[in-house]
Parts: sequence; structure tokens; C-alpha cells
Amino acid sequence: MLNPFPSITASSLILFSSMSFASLDEVPKRCSDKFQPWCSDRNLKTNIEAIQSPIEKLRTIQGVRYQLKGSDQTEFGFIAQDLQGIYPEMVRDDGQSGYLRVDYRSMIPILLEAIKEQQTRIDTLQLMLAESSNPKLTDK
Repeated sequence: MLNPFPSITASSLILFSSMSFASLDEVPKRCSDKFQPWCSDRNLKTNIEAIQSPIEKLRTIQGVRYQLKGSDQTEFGFIAQDLQGIYPEMVRDDGQSGYLRVDYRSMIPILLEAIKEQQTRIDTLQLMLAESSNPKLTDK
């Protein structure tokens, strides 16, 4: 079996959580697909689009409970191959090991937009309920 982990250099800090990892360069040199939080500036981005239908897509994602081969520790996450069909941008292939990994950081904006969409639905339902409970409002 190939080693799924990247080579470690003295200028990197490697954070491990089972087979998920992030490499944080000490000095920000450039933005890449690695976890580099300073790359959020609008001036560095092109093709900016709003996230569409987050709730519908999230409904199709199956969270799983699993154990990695050779480990007794139970973990929670997603199967990269399954997620690849829904949000291919969230799945990375390092090109060396043949293993896929989920970029969990990319899920944050989708979850945020889904929460906002859900809150809009809740607000609408609360307004409808308030109007149906108050005959003075519905008689206008």
C-alpha cells in the first residue's frame, strides 16, 4: 500500500487527524489548493458564483460512521467517491497515492448557505402561522 501522507519538510506544520491533513506553510508564499486561510481576498478570485440549492444537494450526501483499515477507532465523515458525484470540487487526489480525500473546509460555505436558506423557510412559516393565529391580520 502506498503512503497516503505527503512528504514533511522543515518549513511545514502538519496536522493529522486519521487520513485527513492540512499543511500550513510558515510564510504565505502563494495560494494553492492547500489549507491557506489568507487566500480569501476577492482580488485573488475569479468566476465567483453564489451557491445554488444547497439544501437539495446536502440531502443527497450520506454521512457515514466507519473505521479505517487497521484501526479500532470509530470516526465520522464521508466517502470521497460518493461526494465526488455531488460536489467534485470538495474531493482531492494527491496524484501520488491514488487515494482521494475530502476537503472538509470547502463544506463550510455550503453549510452556511443551507442554514440561511433554512432560516428563510422558518421565518416564512412563522409569519404564516402568526397570520393564521391572529384573525385581525387575516381579515385585512
